[in-house]
Amino acid sequence: MDKAVFEGHAHQTLVGESLSSSVQLISGVVRESGIGPVLFLMFINDLVKLLQRSGITVKLFADDVKVYLEIVSMVDDTRTHQEMR
Repeated sequence: MDKAVFEGHAHQTLVGESLSSSVQLISGVVRESGIGPVLFLMFINDLVKLLQRSGITVKLFADDVKVYLEIVSMVDDTRTHQEMR
């Protein structure tokens, strides 16, 4: 996908009263776009299969993806980051 689609789009996370710093998006599906839902449907099933093969539990609901795994060592952390690339 053309990275120009993400120009001017940023993300922040709010937890309680704490707001993270803003970061520019470089990938993902832009919300409120006509093509967004189509792209989501095209790629979601492959993502689930890939993660489950690596022992990662994935839950889907509508347009939301939750990923669950236990990280007990740096090896687990490294493996997870490699799988998410």
